[in-house]
Amino acid sequence: MVQKKKVKASERSGAKHGILSDRRVHLLVILIIGAIAYSNTFIVPFQWDDLTYIVENPIIKQLHYFIEPSDAKGLQFYDHVVQRYVTYLSFAFNYAIHGYNVTGYHFVNLAVHLINALLVYLLFSLTFRTPLLKASAIKDRAELAALFAAILFVSHPLQTMAVTYIYQRLASLATLFYLLSLVSYLKSRLSRKAVQRILFYGVSFLSAVLAMKSKENAFTLPLVIVLFEFFFFTGETKKRVLQLTPFVFALLIIPLSLTGEEGSGHAGIHTDNKTLSSEVYFFTQFRVLVMYLRLLFLPVRQSVLHDISVSHSFFELNVILSFLFLIGMLCLGLTLFLRSRTGSPELRIVAFGIFWFFLTHSVESSFIPLLLAQEYRMYLPSVGLFMSISTAALLMFHKSGVMRTVVIACVIAVPLILTSLTYSRNTVWQTRLGLWEDVVSRAPNDPIANFNLGFAYTEKGLIDKSKMYYERAILLKPDYARAYNNLGCIYGQKNNPDKAIELLLLALEKDRNLAIAHYNLGLAYILKRQLGEAEIQLRAALKLNPGLKGAKGVLTRLEQKRG
Repeated sequence: MVQKKKVKASERSGAKHGILSDRRVHLLVILIIGAIAYSNTFIVPFQWDDLTYIVENPIIKQLHYFIEPSDAKGLQFYDHVVQRYVTYLSFAFNYAIHGYNVTGYHFVNLAVHLINALLVYLLFSLTFRTPLLKASAIKDRAELAALFAAILFVSHPLQTMAVTYIYQRLASLATLFYLLSLVSYLKSRLSRKAVQRILFYGVSFLSAVLAMKSKENAFTLPLVIVLFEFFFFTGETKKRVLQLTPFVFALLIIPLSLTGEEGSGHAGIHTDNKTLSSEVYFFTQFRVLVMYLRLLFLPVRQSVLHDISVSHSFFELNVILSFLFLIGMLCLGLTLFLRSRTGSPELRIVAFGIFWFFLTHSVESSFIPLLLAQEYRMYLPSVGLFMSISTAALLMFHKSGVMRTVVIACVIAVPLILTSLTYSRNTVWQTRLGLWEDVVSRAPNDPIANFNLGFAYTEKGLIDKSKMYYERAILLKPDYARAYNNLGCIYGQKNNPDKAIELLLLALEKDRNLAIAHYNLGLAYILKRQLGEAEIQLRAALKLNPGLKGAKGVLTRLEQKRG
């Protein structure tokens, strides 16, 4: 009898640790799928804001600025670096090791993405160990659902902008610390030993701080932790509130960073939208959120920039319909949560994923006017939705007959389709010209798309074509400082210094801290033989960006000539 029990225990153990349930196999599958999906990204050149915030950024070229940040005051992008210190520090390490070799940057981006996928797996697995899910009927298969969620996350083409676009390490690195904070918090709450509880709690809080110093959308992390605590844990309310208090105070980190520096906030060269009011941006975001959801379930017609008209009133039909759809989602989440209290506790995960989606979008898709739609903004919110989808699939998996067969077929086919779509999407990023021709074909009236296509044509030596797109960018965005700068350079190349000076002065009128415009204006003054004015502009350029390519040499030769 004893021997029979041992055999049965052994059989159960063998079943439990079979290849389909082996966590090591799961982690390996996630890594392999992610590596295949992004295997063609290592030679993707610097694109868009990579050129501005990495290539032209004087701060990341000197590691000592991150030891003594005050030494960087007065340099271009100082505010950005202070607010997003952790991400820019990672760029600085990349530059110190790889210079301008993009392969090293892409390797780090992919590594961050793969780690995030593993953290999604761990987060999902640990959630099923929480007190309110111990009685779940699908607990024994939870790791299969966690595997599916992680595979969806790592292979989905909607993630490409946060991975292949080097600068949006902002989104992926913030997500890494966001997820690490949550996973550590769960480990702390689930640990029986006091030392482990304290250790994991400390890691969770530190990760929260690092997330907030990576990108501002991490502001929502304390709110998600509070939601997680009251969705999945039990205990004395007073003790739980005390445990959450440090995270609540962490909410102050980002507001203090934003108000502590002049000109800080989201007002980046390419990421703000000062022409829109908060109200108009908010109304438009109802439609944008629905578009994000459409891209999640049907990832076609992706674009770096989407051609979206603004909504000036809540009472526009498409705004009302989008609002009702989103309210319906929230009501579904609330309904599932209420049902989970009387049975089917795993419905809490589906509900939590829906609330996660709205909470994590609340910074970038509410009242702060930014670019209307950016696919990388779905990187963090998608985690919750993939948890919801995977849990729903696992619940249907237990159904018999046709439903079970359909779910199994989808679980196998969907990751294969998504991986191939991601690989294909990454081919668009292979060249600047190819990327921006694709964007302009989808968003012809976007000034940033036209500017970047003009820049791509400039690199190819097609000056007349680039001039046309710079002029169109200015027509669409009259305060576009960089477009004036680049157009001024073209007139300089055409030996028309008067027109070049006119345009470069307009560029500096729009952005007095644009170092490259001071440099180009200095060159234009040299063409006019106004050497005193040229020297002033070159010095201004070097003050803002001491490492600006070519500026120091031109200034030295000019001083020698005047001497």
